[in-house]
Amino acid sequence: MEEKNQNEPQDHWDDEDFLNEMQSRVDDYESGRVKGISWEEFKAKIRNRHNDLLSEG
Repeated sequence: MEEKNQNEPQDHWDDEDFLNEMQSRVDDYESGRVKGISWEEFKAKIRNRHNDLLSEG
């Protein structure tokens, strides 16, 4: 595996592994194997998780 300099900008559209992963995710979504969530649902989950962590501490 080729080591990449982390300071250099990467063009993900030239990265075959990235493209394969994105295609796999699109296929999962389009087939119904994976259900997406809205941005509002995501923010609520993160907010709840954050609040839970605060209450544990």
